[in-house]
Amino acid sequence: MSNCSTSSKPCCQQTQLQTEKSVRSVTRPRTDIHETESAYVIQADMPGVDESSAQVSFEKNVLTISGEPQFNAPEGFESVYHESSARYFERSFRLNEQVNPQELKATVSRGVLTVVIPKAEELRRVQIPIQAG
Repeated sequence: MSNCSTSSKPCCQQTQLQTEKSVRSVTRPRTDIHETESAYVIQADMPGVDESSAQVSFEKNVLTISGEPQFNAPEGFESVYHESSARYFERSFRLNEQVNPQELKATVSRGVLTVVIPKAEELRRVQIPIQAG
């Protein structure tokens, strides 16, 4: 799935950003979406976000990823200049009925949030063995 906003692929459609977090700057994380035979994989760049500050939710066929970066001075240091903004990452995707949301898996590593969305069983390609007749 090369472009999530394209309706030709069944996985998901990007939804409009809807947030109540108007106090802080909201940034849509850049995402790459890949497809395997058994799942769709979303990778979102969310620098400064770790497993304690990332969130993945699913409601009414909408997958929402979000997170707030944690930029702290190293232990024993005091921050005297700070260019990192107080932003909040959020992006939503409308999933179709052809995925299995009960088995979603999410990990975060080095500021990249990865969400694996398994396809429904009936969509998976099955290799049919051929027997001599």
